[in-house]
Amino acid sequence: MTAAEELAAVLHWRSKHAVAIKERDALQQRLTAADERADVLERDEARIDWLTEQAVDTLYLDDGRIIDIAGRVDLRDAIDAAMAAPRAFEDRSDD
Repeated sequence: MTAAEELAAVLHWRSKHAVAIKERDALQQRLTAADERADVLERDEARIDWLTEQAVDTLYLDDGRIIDIAGRVDLRDAIDAAMAAPRAFEDRSDD
């Protein structure tokens, strides 16, 4: 193998290594972001479970809606209902 061929091989594998490092770093960023989202979801789930255990009967939302959840088995059902309900205060800036 000549010096030129060795240099070409080194440059080839150095380039492959650089690409692999970039891909690894990108995957690590995606994994970190997914871990952070999972942490947020776990905290939210713990909050919902706590509220469900407290036998809360009514939720007062920031937009003025009041959601009666008495008798619901799971607070998640109440949240789904609240999200599907029309908002009490619509944006009337175009009036």
